[in-house]
This record gives sequence, structure tokens and C-alpha cells, in this order.
Amino acid sequence: MIAVQPFSHGRPRCLLLCAGLLLTAGAGRAQSILSDFNLNADGWHAYTAADPNTVVVYTANGGTNGSGAIILQEPANGANDYFDAPAQFLGNQAAYYGGTLSFDLKLSLSWNGTEADMVVLTGNNTSIAFSAPQANWPVTTNYTSYSFKLDGTQGWTLAGSSTLATTQQISSVLGSLTDLRILGDWTNSQDNDLLDNVKLAAVPEPGTVALLAFGGALMLGAAFRRRARPAA
Repeated sequence: MIAVQPFSHGRPRCLLLCAGLLLTAGAGRAQSILSDFNLNADGWHAYTAADPNTVVVYTANGGTNGSGAIILQEPANGANDYFDAPAQFLGNQAAYYGGTLSFDLKLSLSWNGTEADMVVLTGNNTSIAFSAPQANWPVTTNYTSYSFKLDGTQGWTLAGSSTLATTQQISSVLGSLTDLRILGDWTNSQDNDLLDNVKLAAVPEPGTVALLAFGGALMLGAAFRRRARPAA
């Protein structure tokens, strides 16, 4: 049995302890899958439509803020070559519907006329795609950050078309994700484009939000009561 010691003013210490536990439990349920490449290539590989010798290589200091990153290295002029996600990003990812896919991208050569889909997700025999507006395409001077919402409001299309994907199609793809690809070929020359900080983030469940709010209210209430107590 654990004895709970009171505060000097008689307020039970377990109030803040319980609030802290609620906050910790709630935060732990906000899921994410991350490849920050701080140690290695994290299992990422190349998908190519032209040169099978295209590979993903690791750089220890080529990422954002001098951290690690991966490079899609083309030995020849490629066509629609992609960074291809490893197993931890695949499978049943239905919990990420309504969440976000984010990453940082930097080019080795300035883009010219690319029309390939920027991101392609495939699952249940369906592929959906998204491309950022040309004004927000990546550049050579620094990393460009992207965050795409995984729902029907973002503007996902069926890959290779302008037909908007339905919420049912997006959910179906995420429910059995077999491929997650990010474009790494933005010119007609030999690209060596860089990718960093790929993250799948889920929306916190309503119960998680309620726990966080309740825990915060307990802590604020306890602090207010201690301040409001008149001096002896």
C-alpha cells in the first residue's frame, strides 16, 4: 500500500500525481511513425521506372540542421524515380486517416518540367497521389517542408489522373498500405535529391484529448486554490 502525503495546506499530493499520469497516458496514445535518418537510411530504398541501378544512400550530415538524410542517387538520367518507404510505414495504417504525412525535401539540381505525382500511396489495388503547387516545389538552396493531410479535404487524386479520391478510397488505401513513395527525380538529368524527417502522425483520439484537458484542469485548479488560500 502506497501512502499519499498531503501538502502543507492539506491538499492531497495525489491530485497532481493523478493529473500527471493522465497527461502521460494521453500523450502516449498520439501515434507517430518517424524516419529522421539520424543514424542510418532506416530501411528506405529506391523505386524506379527506368534505371534499376538507382539507389538510396545515407549521408550523416546532409539533412536539416546538419543531421542525417537520404539521397536518391541516379547513375543515369531517370524517369519518375521515388524514395520508397520501409515496412514500418506500411500495413494497416487506418488510424492515420485524418492525420498527416510530412517530410523535408531538397533538390541537387533545379527542377524542370516535372509532371510526376509528388507522393503516391498504394493499397487495396488503388493508388492515390498528391502534388504540391508548382510555386511550392522543392529547391536546391534549402529544404522545403511539406505536410499533407490524409483525408478528403487535402485534394488527393487517383494516381495518374485529376479525379479526386473519395474518403472511402483514401481510407481503403490506408487500411492496407503496400507502398508509400516520395518523388526524388525532378529533372531530366542525374538527380541526387535529399529527403529528411518523414513522419506519419495521427489525430489524437477524442478520449485522449479529453484526458489531456481533464489532467490540465486538475493541475490548474490545484494551483488556483493554493494561490487563493488566505494567509494564516
